[in-house]
Amino acid sequence: PSSSGSMITIIQDKSKLIDDIGETPSLRVDLVTRGELPTGYNSIVVPSEEHSKVHYEYILTELTAGQPYKVQVSASNDLGFGRPHASHPSELAPPVQKPSVPTSIILQVASRNSLEVFFSKPESNGGDAISLYRIDWDTNQEFDSADGVPIGSYTYIPSNHCEPCSHQISALVQGQNYFVRVYSYNSRGYSFEP
Repeated sequence: PSSSGSMITIIQDKSKLIDDIGETPSLRVDLVTRGELPTGYNSIVVPSEEHSKVHYEYILTELTAGQPYKVQVSASNDLGFGRPHASHPSELAPPVQKPSVPTSIILQVASRNSLEVFFSKPESNGGDAISLYRIDWDTNQEFDSADGVPIGSYTYIPSNHCEPCSHQISALVQGQNYFVRVYSYNSRGYSFEP
């Protein structure tokens, strides 16, 4: 629109702009130089393959649970991008949830009557800090040998930089097979069955 609120017409020689009442409109051009987005910002172009569609959707992935995100959308054509419009609601956070199970779990013989379990942090903390790990062991893979519960369990509180973390399970019977599982825990509860 021009300053008079009418549409702008480009004259044939493309050297002069006039609006529909014959006035020269005032134009404002903001020059944006190419560069990198500020820290914490991301941008993606979603092609509109079906031009007859009225509504489009795009699923944002790899977001951090509990972290609020703001989204704005701009339409584009051969002349460039239009003014961005913010989403409603203006921000939204993926919900905090239970963490995933610890990764890289390795069990090794430590001595004739002990085993050592090594594990690393889970792929997802569920949007909250991992406050502890639970290590269970049993002679039965169902972990129910002691009246429906494992024969042993240990709560491991991680130090700041245990990567991998480890715990030694002692007082075991030499020659007996043992099963070991490890859970991670945050404010929403224990990870699902490892």
